[in-house]
Amino acid sequence: MPNTDKAWERFGQDDPYYAVLPTDEFLKDRFDQAAHEAFFRSGQDYAAMVLGLVERFLSAGTHFNRILDFGCGVGRLTLAFALHADEVVGVDISSGMLEEAKRNADAFGAHNTQWVLSDDDLTRVTGDFDFVHTFITLQHFLPERGYRIVQSLVGRLRHRGIGILHLTYANASRTPIARRLLTMLYEKVGFTYALRNLFKRLPFDTPQMHMSRYDLSRVILLLQEAGCHELHLRLTEASHYGYPVYGAIILFRKESLNLTKHS
Repeated sequence: MPNTDKAWERFGQDDPYYAVLPTDEFLKDRFDQAAHEAFFRSGQDYAAMVLGLVERFLSAGTHFNRILDFGCGVGRLTLAFALHADEVVGVDISSGMLEEAKRNADAFGAHNTQWVLSDDDLTRVTGDFDFVHTFITLQHFLPERGYRIVQSLVGRLRHRGIGILHLTYANASRTPIARRLLTMLYEKVGFTYALRNLFKRLPFDTPQMHMSRYDLSRVILLLQEAGCHELHLRLTEASHYGYPVYGAIILFRKESLNLTKHS
């Protein structure tokens, strides 16, 4: 099975902006001031979108005391959320990403941010939060770790706090069987991806950007048993090896409701 932590440490050192948003303008050799502005503007657009959903579907405000952003990378979304909070804590498994995030925070004058190296139980994170968030991050963890991280995030959420989780759950039904089998081979037999790199004239040790598929019913069970009884779902779509991977943004409030009242 792939070592996703090692892969993301490598991505963070080699090409951190492209690793977050893999489009050509964010490659390190092309990353100019215009690309820098576009990169962080995309984070502000995303934050405005999800906070609008929170306001619309959960009747919550858009300013928070403490926000936890898991998988913060170089700070694209954390710095956008910093405009809507007294304090934001960005968490990532890549020390290289965190160092770049700190530089970006200084450049933006975002003095209400903290940057913490991650583990699955969030042991380096202190206190609780009224907003926890993760986006395009859990998809790169093996699911058993991802479920544990979801539990850790919900465990840090205050009563009536708001959470946003993003997970991928399925390949598009039109994805060819050959493509699925080849992806599975890359994931389960390590040297095959090295051979693929050599064939494409890339360094043989270029890591794979793993894409997991989660069981949404298991995630919903974790949320329900943690007392998160109000959920809203928005579907997403990404591309992996040129074929769609379907996902979902789950918005929820940590508040127990009487689920038997109208059953």
